[in-house]
Amino acid sequence: MKLILLYIQSMLLDLLPVIPVVLLLRLGVCFYHRKKGRKTTALHETGVILFALFLMGLASVTVSLDFLFRGEFAMRGEVNFVPLRTILIYWSGGTASELLINIWGNIGMFLPIGFCVPLLWEKREAFRWALLCGFGVSFLIEFLQLFSFRTTDVDDLILNTLGACLGWLAFVLLNRLFPRAVERFRMKRI
Repeated sequence: MKLILLYIQSMLLDLLPVIPVVLLLRLGVCFYHRKKGRKTTALHETGVILFALFLMGLASVTVSLDFLFRGEFAMRGEVNFVPLRTILIYWSGGTASELLINIWGNIGMFLPIGFCVPLLWEKREAFRWALLCGFGVSFLIEFLQLFSFRTTDVDDLILNTLGACLGWLAFVLLNRLFPRAVERFRMKRI
């Protein structure tokens, strides 16, 4: 649990400088939508801002872009392209802490992607969008980790995509139980 809190603390410290930029960008987007005849809601904007900050926080704890500033493009971390190898190692002989961070952490940190995309963008409600967004973001992270001191692992890709799919299921459940609540997060035509 202490490690998870350290990740969250690290994320929050990385996000502090970008919060004003995100807010200004969203303000500009609101004016653009207004001009195009779309009305946004406070819940939609809050959701989009929090989702953007989540994605930036996710990047801050999973990807180091130091190689861009140093000009060093050598692979440094470990690489696993064998599906399920790492999952089976942790599942059969890992400690509770390793299971929590490596298995459940990889699933859990992608739940918001599968949940927020259909919640905030009505045209992205289909399952394929959760699958595509989860896989795409995870693939980008794993690709960038090839050039850092992090480990690139196909099992992370599998678990992250599974997390996005489970997030989509949570959205579907919410939408079935509380369709009015979901509608409040959507943009409207004026």
